Amino acid sequence: MPRTELSEPRQSPRELERKGGRFRDAGGRFALAGIVMGVVGAALIFLANGVAEFFGWVLASLGAVPLTVGVALLLSSLVARRAARGRSFA
Repeated sequence: MPRTELSEPRQSPRELERKGGRFRDAGGRFALAGIVMGVVGAALIFLANGVAEFFGWVLASLGAVPLTVGVALLLSSLVARRAARGRSFA
């Protein structure tokens, strides 16, 4: 199969490895923040009644956003680091 322009990364393997490390660090922080928000929200849902339970649902719902961003960044870091090592994706 002939190689196209998109099949070759424009960055050097060292740059891709560094970028993957940055994505991994930021993704881990985002995922951790989302998990903490979700756990605190779940605790409020199960342990409280009334307004506090509502705030638990809100906090747990808002925790899904940084968790999703964190997982996406972690997946991007895996792709960048795999590309830097020259491994195929299939």
